[in-house]
Amino acid sequence: MSRCELTVEIGDPAGLHARPAARIVEEAKRYASTVKLRKDGSETTLNSMVALLALGLSAGVQVTVGAEGPDADEAVHAIGALLAGP
Repeated sequence: MSRCELTVEIGDPAGLHARPAARIVEEAKRYASTVKLRKDGSETTLNSMVALLALGLSAGVQVTVGAEGPDADEAVHAIGALLAGP
């Protein structure tokens, strides 16, 4: 089983709000790997938009995307790109 982690900075000036959070959760569901997001010791799997929004991710905050499974590398980089983009 493969593992991958990537630290990215939230790129949207408005921070992570409902629409991009929903897109991230949907993207995570495309992968067989379990995808998680970690910020300052808090961690959530990316299967719940509410749990993701509860992390309170504002612009410029650094988070770590991690995944474990057969497509971990692809999942982490796809989610990382969504988080870092505007």
